[in-house]
Amino acid sequence: MICTKCKQYFKEGMLQCPVCWARKSHEIYVEFQKQFLPPILAGKAKITRVRTLGNQWHIALIGDRNHGWCGIEFKPRLGEASFDPERLDVVCPDCRKTFEDLVQEAEGAA
Repeated sequence: MICTKCKQYFKEGMLQCPVCWARKSHEIYVEFQKQFLPPILAGKAKITRVRTLGNQWHIALIGDRNHGWCGIEFKPRLGEASFDPERLDVVCPDCRKTFEDLVQEAEGAA
Protein backbone atom coordinates (compact mmCIF):
# COMPACT_ATOMS: atom_id res chain seq x y z
CA MET A 1 0.00 0.00 0.00
CA ILE A 2 1.02 3.61 -0.46
CA CYS A 3 0.57 6.04 2.44
CA THR A 4 -1.71 8.92 1.51
CA LYS A 5 0.26 11.33 3.75
CA CYS A 6 3.95 10.59 3.09
CA LYS A 7 3.67 8.52 -0.11
CA GLN A 8 5.83 5.73 1.37
CA TYR A 9 5.11 2.08 0.58
CA PHE A 10 4.08 -0.16 3.49
CA LYS A 11 2.91 -3.76 3.72
CA GLU A 12 -0.69 -4.71 3.14
CA GLY A 13 -2.48 -5.45 6.42
CA MET A 14 -0.53 -2.97 8.53
CA LEU A 15 -2.76 -0.61 10.48
CA GLN A 16 -0.71 2.48 9.72
CA CYS A 17 2.29 3.59 7.71
CA PRO A 18 5.38 2.94 9.90
CA VAL A 19 7.06 6.16 8.72
CA CYS A 20 4.08 8.30 9.77
CA TRP A 21 3.68 6.31 12.99
CA ALA A 22 7.35 6.91 13.92
CA ARG A 23 7.05 10.64 13.16
CA LYS A 24 3.86 11.01 15.24
CA SER A 25 5.34 8.97 18.09
CA HIS A 26 8.42 11.23 18.13
CA GLU A 27 6.23 14.36 18.18
CA ILE A 28 4.34 13.00 21.21
CA TYR A 29 7.58 12.16 23.05
CA VAL A 30 8.99 15.64 22.35
CA GLU A 31 5.78 17.21 23.69
CA PHE A 32 6.13 14.98 26.79
CA GLN A 33 9.56 16.51 27.50
CA LYS A 34 8.06 19.96 28.24
CA GLN A 35 6.93 19.04 31.74
CA PHE A 36 10.52 18.20 32.72
CA LEU A 37 12.11 21.44 31.50
CA PRO A 38 11.72 23.52 34.70
CA PRO A 39 13.67 21.11 36.95
CA ILE A 40 16.22 20.45 34.19
CA LEU A 41 16.85 24.16 33.63
CA ALA A 42 17.02 24.73 37.40
CA GLY A 43 19.70 22.04 37.66
CA LYS A 44 17.51 19.85 39.87
CA ALA A 45 17.06 17.03 37.36
CA LYS A 46 19.46 15.38 34.98
CA ILE A 47 18.90 14.05 31.51
CA THR A 48 21.30 12.01 29.43
CA ARG A 49 23.24 12.74 26.31
CA VAL A 50 24.31 9.82 24.17
CA ARG A 51 27.27 9.58 21.81
CA THR A 52 26.71 7.84 18.48
CA LEU A 53 28.81 7.10 15.41
CA GLY A 54 30.78 10.06 14.16
CA ASN A 55 31.39 11.12 17.76
CA GLN A 56 28.08 13.03 17.73
CA TRP A 57 26.23 13.67 21.01
CA HIS A 58 22.42 13.68 21.21
CA ILE A 59 19.97 14.44 24.03
CA ALA A 60 18.12 11.26 25.05
CA LEU A 61 14.34 11.48 25.32
CA ILE A 62 12.92 11.08 28.81
CA GLY A 63 10.79 7.94 28.68
CA ASP A 64 12.55 6.61 25.56
CA ARG A 65 16.29 6.43 26.13
CA ASN A 66 16.79 4.76 22.73
CA HIS A 67 15.95 7.92 20.76
CA GLY A 68 17.22 11.48 20.69
CA TRP A 69 15.32 14.75 20.72
CA CYS A 70 16.21 14.98 17.02
CA GLY A 71 14.50 11.64 16.27
CA ILE A 72 17.62 9.50 15.79
CA GLU A 73 17.62 5.94 17.11
CA PHE A 74 20.73 5.17 19.15
CA LYS A 75 22.32 2.28 17.27
CA PRO A 76 25.01 1.77 18.30
CA ARG A 77 25.24 3.54 21.62
CA LEU A 78 28.90 4.48 22.14
CA GLY A 79 28.80 6.44 25.37
CA GLU A 80 26.63 8.33 27.85
CA ALA A 81 27.04 11.43 29.98
CA SER A 82 24.86 13.94 31.80
CA PHE A 83 23.45 16.70 29.63
CA ASP A 84 24.17 20.25 30.74
CA PRO A 85 21.68 22.78 29.28
CA GLU A 86 24.46 25.40 29.43
CA ARG A 87 26.51 23.32 26.96
CA LEU A 88 24.13 23.05 24.01
CA ASP A 89 27.13 23.42 21.70
CA VAL A 90 28.11 19.78 22.30
CA VAL A 91 24.88 18.19 21.03
CA CYS A 92 23.66 17.73 17.47
CA PRO A 93 22.07 20.79 15.82
CA ASP A 94 18.63 19.16 15.61
CA CYS A 95 18.61 18.17 19.31
CA ARG A 96 19.78 21.70 20.17
CA LYS A 97 17.03 23.31 18.06
CA THR A 98 14.32 21.09 19.56
CA PHE A 99 15.57 21.87 23.09
CA GLU A 100 15.74 25.62 22.40
CA ASP A 101 12.26 25.61 20.82
CA LEU A 102 10.74 23.83 23.82
CA VAL A 103 12.47 26.19 26.26
CA GLN A 104 11.16 29.17 24.28
CA GLU A 105 7.62 27.71 24.30
CA ALA A 106 7.83 27.07 28.05
CA GLU A 107 9.06 30.60 28.73
CA GLY A 108 6.29 32.03 26.54
CA ALA A 109 3.66 30.05 28.46
CA ALA A 110 4.98 31.19 31.83
